[in-house]
Amino acid sequence: MSPVSSPVTIGKRPQAAVPGDPQYITGSELVTTIQTATTPWTNGNQATSTAVNYQLPSAGTTMPPSYSSLTPVSPINGVATTSSPSETNASLAYSLPSPNIPSVSTPQSEPSAAVSPYQSSPLAQHAFQTSSPPLHQQPYPVPPQSTQSYSAPPPPATAFQHQPYSVSQQQPAIQQQVPYTAASQPYTQPYQQQQQQQQFSPPAPNPAAHYGHRPYVMPGSENQSYPIIMAIDWGTTYSSMAYAYQQDGEVHEISTWPKQSHNYPKVPTCNLYAPDSKEILEWGYPAKIAMTKPPFKNHVLLSKYKLHLDESSGPHPPLPNGLSVVDAIADYLRLFHAHVVQTALQGFGSAFEQHHIQYCLSVPAMWTDHAKAVMRQAALQAGMITPLDPPHRLLLISEPEAAALYCEKKCDQFSIGHGQRFMICDAGGGTVDLIVFEVASGPRGRTLREVTRGSGHSCGSVFLDERMEVLLRRKFSKWQEKGLTPANWTQLMETFIHQVKPLFDGIDDQYLTMPAVPGRADLTDYDMGLEDGVLTITAEEMRREVFDPVVDDVLRLIQHQLQQTNFNCHAIFMVGGFGCSGYLNTRVRSEFGNRVGLIAMPPRAELAVVRGAALAGISPRVVAARVARRFYGVDSLMSFEYGVDMPHKQVRDNEGHMRARDRFSVYVVPGQQIGIDECITKRYVTYQYPNPINSPLYACSSMTLPRYVDSPVVEKIGDFLIPLPFIPGAVAGQKVVFELRMYFGATEIRAEAEVNGVVVSTRCHFAG
Repeated sequence: MSPVSSPVTIGKRPQAAVPGDPQYITGSELVTTIQTATTPWTNGNQATSTAVNYQLPSAGTTMPPSYSSLTPVSPINGVATTSSPSETNASLAYSLPSPNIPSVSTPQSEPSAAVSPYQSSPLAQHAFQTSSPPLHQQPYPVPPQSTQSYSAPPPPATAFQHQPYSVSQQQPAIQQQVPYTAASQPYTQPYQQQQQQQQFSPPAPNPAAHYGHRPYVMPGSENQSYPIIMAIDWGTTYSSMAYAYQQDGEVHEISTWPKQSHNYPKVPTCNLYAPDSKEILEWGYPAKIAMTKPPFKNHVLLSKYKLHLDESSGPHPPLPNGLSVVDAIADYLRLFHAHVVQTALQGFGSAFEQHHIQYCLSVPAMWTDHAKAVMRQAALQAGMITPLDPPHRLLLISEPEAAALYCEKKCDQFSIGHGQRFMICDAGGGTVDLIVFEVASGPRGRTLREVTRGSGHSCGSVFLDERMEVLLRRKFSKWQEKGLTPANWTQLMETFIHQVKPLFDGIDDQYLTMPAVPGRADLTDYDMGLEDGVLTITAEEMRREVFDPVVDDVLRLIQHQLQQTNFNCHAIFMVGGFGCSGYLNTRVRSEFGNRVGLIAMPPRAELAVVRGAALAGISPRVVAARVARRFYGVDSLMSFEYGVDMPHKQVRDNEGHMRARDRFSVYVVPGQQIGIDECITKRYVTYQYPNPINSPLYACSSMTLPRYVDSPVVEKIGDFLIPLPFIPGAVAGQKVVFELRMYFGATEIRAEAEVNGVVVSTRCHFAG
């Protein structure tokens, strides 16, 4: 099943299904005819409207009364738009009566051939209706579609019955300056032959848009709450946990870990395995300590495997011992979770147990939907949640958003008020994530809205470690005989990680004390800067070889975010372990201090993500809107455009119409601001009853709208499986009209379908 191009609605979750606006599943039997009319606007312009008439193949159809006089809907009351005097608009919307349409119907007869140009069946009436958007509109720049023109006559088409098709001859036209709001209608752009491979700017956020009209809860879980919130920041190098009691909202973090030499609220993210074994032996500090002992010299210490979920960094080598990424994560989370639950519940007494806990798990904003699905599967495999738990028992929250919730509590401290913006730069061990938020004050308190497409890159502090190791190996390469042992390398790197890296300021030379090297009594080599067992690395060499290549990547990410805001940003908050680096902060202030009023580290910046994730469980409505990172859409059959569509895409549908297959029907556009509970609604017809419906979901990260789902820049990211509920009186193969609502405003995409008055929730099964 795939939706097709037709008017759709963005806004509050509908209270009841409104069948109609047909978008067809395989086996549809409807036939359409198209009527057009030119209507003058009051400003002297004109637009061409399209009316659709439905003809059903069997006899005995009774048509509704004719609509001989139709009134064009103004741009703020439908999808119609004004055009220049020389332009036409083939998707002008009309207000029509809304008769009650049954969700299940039997085939009806063809109408008389003498049909009024504006006479429509009930389905046609609904096909052109949209909800009335609010009066506050804004221009919405339209992204182009890629184009390839063919002038040769198309070959004969054959019957094609395996894709849905559109009821209109083309997608609703949206001109370059269309009034748009995130709470009104989605982007439904026709193919514009004149616009070829042009770049577009994402839509500017609408400051007048109203969000927060409905609490965000997962379907079926509205009446279930949890008294304890447990937040987990599973990091590349270190992990942490914070918890809070819903009643008082106070956040606490765990700072005691097994075999820890001193209290610290983070624990190493590493697993210990025996050779050729998939059974984890130790985790955290015990795993690192074990590797220093001779009996464990052949064991496997697995670390930094979070980077395997960054699909943009290219292929990664397989994990040792035949482990999968989800197994390694689940192994760590199982032991980590057992410790933190035991520790946290001790503070609450015997009144609470594990089933009283709701989890908030932070994930990088740059991760794909598949990577997020892997984390959910790992949490399930680790026993944190069960398949019977409602989905909202485990909330995934992006790391910069969690940090923003933490910094939001400090807004008064930093004098950030209504309408001002601040950037979160979450620089951790593996990734650096950035998003700009805008503060809004209202009757429900202060809220935050994303105003930029979040961006990120794998340029965290572990890449400083890698560059430092390369530098050291180059210096000691002359020691071919009696070189450093693996234990020596480990000691040198630990000195850099814990003593040099956090304190480096770019000014002072750095000194590393050498461990004892077997067979070498004299630890002096002036050529490499080694004297009496102390290795000197100048500040200039440390900057050039280790820090600057990584820091420059971070600066480019910050520059990109500021450009999205036209440098309208009041503050930059540096959070995360790498975000606390003195040298990184010095470079950021030097580069952007004259363009941003405040560059600061909030108190306990290294814990901003985990503490903010706990706050997200307590106050999930603080972030009221998010910005889409890329195109999301489905495949559909659309009217074939001669000279534009590729000839091999031409097929004949069930009714004999020429269609173009594999067209990309857009749901969400990059840069589109979406309320946390806003949905995009489309209506479909299926003849698969009672079989479930499979709806593929596609995504595209380019800034050019693709024309086809099999374009090289488009990837299939998953499928929605929609079960059809029992419908009294329905028989196999009977037509069923249903409504599919998709929610893109949360960290995870979710959907629900309404069939014959029954709401069925579904989740996307993301492909690996």
